[in-house]
Amino acid sequence: MKIHLVNDQTRSTERPKLGLGCISSYLKKYGDGIEVSVSFKGDDISGTIRAVRPDIVGLTATTETFNEVIMVGKEIKESFNLPIVIGGTHITILPQKLPHWIDAGVIGEGEQTLLEMVELYREKGVLADEKIKGIIYRDGEHLRQTEERELIEPLDRIPFPDWDMLGLSKAGPGHILTSRGCTFRCVFCASASIWRKIRFFSPEYVVSEIKTIVEKFGRKEILIYDDLFTADRDRVRRIAELICQEGLDKAVRFECLSNVNHFSPEMAYDLRKMNVHRISFGMESGSPAMLKYLKKGTVTREKIRSAVKAGVDNGMEVLGSFIIGAPGETEEDMMMTYDFIKDLKLTETGINVATPFPGTELWDYAVTSGHIKDEWDDSIYAMKTVTPETIKDKRLLCSVDKDRFIGIYKMMIDLDSMLIDRRVRLRALKGIVTGLFEKGIFPQNRLKVLDTNCEDGALGAAIKARLDAEVVGLNPEPDYISDGVRRLDKVLTGGIEELISTYQKGYFDVIIFNENMPDSRMMKNYRELLNESGFILGTFANRMHFSYLAYSLYGIKHPPFETTDGTAQYMRWGAPDKDIFHGESIKDVKFYFENEGFSLISTYKYKGDDSVFLKHLSDFLSEYISDAGSFNEESRIIRYFFTARKALAAAAGNPGINNPEKDFLRIPVKNGSVSVAGNDHICRDRTEIEALVPAGAGKVLDLGCGTGLLGKSLLSKGAEEVVGVDMDNSACEEARRNLT
Repeated sequence: MKIHLVNDQTRSTERPKLGLGCISSYLKKYGDGIEVSVSFKGDDISGTIRAVRPDIVGLTATTETFNEVIMVGKEIKESFNLPIVIGGTHITILPQKLPHWIDAGVIGEGEQTLLEMVELYREKGVLADEKIKGIIYRDGEHLRQTEERELIEPLDRIPFPDWDMLGLSKAGPGHILTSRGCTFRCVFCASASIWRKIRFFSPEYVVSEIKTIVEKFGRKEILIYDDLFTADRDRVRRIAELICQEGLDKAVRFECLSNVNHFSPEMAYDLRKMNVHRISFGMESGSPAMLKYLKKGTVTREKIRSAVKAGVDNGMEVLGSFIIGAPGETEEDMMMTYDFIKDLKLTETGINVATPFPGTELWDYAVTSGHIKDEWDDSIYAMKTVTPETIKDKRLLCSVDKDRFIGIYKMMIDLDSMLIDRRVRLRALKGIVTGLFEKGIFPQNRLKVLDTNCEDGALGAAIKARLDAEVVGLNPEPDYISDGVRRLDKVLTGGIEELISTYQKGYFDVIIFNENMPDSRMMKNYRELLNESGFILGTFANRMHFSYLAYSLYGIKHPPFETTDGTAQYMRWGAPDKDIFHGESIKDVKFYFENEGFSLISTYKYKGDDSVFLKHLSDFLSEYISDAGSFNEESRIIRYFFTARKALAAAAGNPGINNPEKDFLRIPVKNGSVSVAGNDHICRDRTEIEALVPAGAGKVLDLGCGTGLLGKSLLSKGAEEVVGVDMDNSACEEARRNLT
């Protein structure tokens, strides 16, 4: 017996539906001689069916995909006249919407139901009858719905998902499900309608599945995709114990979803022990009134704050998911959420628009209030990619003016965009420290780390969560000193003087410069505090990034730097307004460290998305620069990360750079080449830059030309053409006289 399943996701999806994998493995384990194949959205489904020649076709659909999927089913029925069954959330909630060309629908959990349907078809040649529980089917002109099916108990009866059938990449499955259902009844969620109650796979089953994934695929990161992984404290503790016993906490790291009501410091510790590095909460709102409505009074602002602190204290990244646009929400409520997000110090946020899905209280409200007249109207459904443009075409459940609603949504998206830079820094610096430690570079067991810009102590807490480390912090953010003191071993507020008086020379194994490069005098003190085998780690914003050019050219500090595919609009480049002048170039940093007696060991580039602005700028520069592609690549780099060590004694005796020209970015220019040196750490004035530009330089673009004196001099030395760009209008008239 051959079953062909059609997935409503594309083949490239990062998280294929595990439910289909469970159905396949269940049919193969408990059925007799059942073969299962699969097609994905975008595949040649008809071609595959011709090749496979299945006996039954199974479809799956959510509310968003239901219309599209049933039309695929119609084509299959017309072309092959095969029996077709459909499952998924939408038909489970609205079984009466079964179209006449589909023979049956599975309501709820599908494994045992589909097995019985397959066996019935093998025996009698029909797909459904009244004896099979949990289905809706056509009996002539009538729809008949059978009695509710019992849920599978225990869940351990279900084999691991059929990963091979799901067509995963070599990396293997990136997510698992350890339970079904949720204990809460939030007004926007249909989980309770679908699963009826919460059930768990046993800790032993869960850890065995994780171990199999790690051994078979070498997977390093796994998302625990449960609605509420932390629902049972004792179960989480047992899973953590088993993971540590198997050594899986050293092999893989996890992220999971939780609810603030189930998240205590004790729970956070258990999750930290099993190497959960990222946790997500449905925070939903900063308005007490909207929290009461959306979460039925179970969540408060105080509980959210406590959960965030517990997560960060235990070294986790904390993501908060929020909903705007629910019935009754006002502009004031939305702004309370905006201010709350700003204050929470999250690692990441997700902003969603309230959507009435079938099976939720929001759906019932939308139907009775007249918002929904036709359930096939896409304007009522959520957006897979939420942008201000897609919101314009959607119907809101609240009465806030649409333009004002979009404006506040943009503000909220900007908040997350500004968090991008912070979380990139935290992730990379933590990764570098743990990587060095795990390679056995440091001789002693307890690592001694100095974070010279500890902010709220989040980086130090993340390091301590994975390593036996003493972390000392300097310069905590004034509003978060108590957080830093709680998370780190010691926090000093007296600056370098207090540090020198507290710790002996050579005390630290690692010194971190997180966006704060010290001056030469202070660097000498840090050098003495670092032991001979120690490392300097750091990060800095790239001065060559196009956001700096945007400011220099147009005075744009807060631009809509949308990506070329339109999916990321606001400040996606990751440099907050306050940092617009604080960038360095990699040449600056190399020159600086070599003069201070260090050697750069490695650098890592973090690049942003392709930008429409950058594309236009590159097109413009291509008139003057023959290799605009290299410029585009350099300008996409948001920031650098680096490691440095004390230079050898011989090199330390002559740490300077004799020929500074080699540290400039050399850009080929049509009709010749010119070294562009807009770098005030190396060239102190115009004459130094001018000296590096060869006579007859060809065409020159001077960004930030001022009054044009540099260009005037280059023209006198034979340059073919000098174009200047500057945002200072007061200098324009003189620049126009001096330049071409």
